[in-house]
Amino acid sequence: MPYSLACECGNQIEVSAAQAGSEVTCTCGQVVNVPMLSALRKTAGKAAYESNTMDTINRMVQEGELPWGDTCAVSGYPTTDSCQLFVLCESKWLKGSSMGDWFILFFQLLILPVVICLDLFVDSDKASQSHGHDRGVYVPIIARTEHHAELKKMRNQAKLQEILRTVPIYAKLLDEFPNARISG
Repeated sequence: MPYSLACECGNQIEVSAAQAGSEVTCTCGQVVNVPMLSALRKTAGKAAYESNTMDTINRMVQEGELPWGDTCAVSGYPTTDSCQLFVLCESKWLKGSSMGDWFILFFQLLILPVVICLDLFVDSDKASQSHGHDRGVYVPIIARTEHHAELKKMRNQAKLQEILRTVPIYAKLLDEFPNARISG
């Protein structure tokens, strides 16, 4: 993303994130110091360390830009009421032992006790391992008060996505995380 700096002569100089903390020369010959990336990002209206759509949503909530709109996402009627949903973008997952592994282990205990001893020494890395982590974001949505309970209890992910996609930044989030799970 290009950032714009003003030179004393009035020219606008485009710089990239890679140029943060360095110096650039304007067409007038003046040397202009490029601020650190966090300062460049702030001048562009972003948070200092905003790295993904979840960060953008959190910043927009903090700055009062969300919830977005003035009509209920469920009924389409005008309202200023809002409720909050949670979008789980990524979940931790397990890799390793499964029920099939336990069946094989049980079989080995009955039939081949020696193989089990060898298996424990050779395949000691087969235990279940947790990978990744849960990452999500709370998303406020304009909805009339009478629809809050309905939204909180709704399990139809396609309908919840349809409702959230009425807000452009939430549509971007769902495009970025197509397997996201939405809950109340």
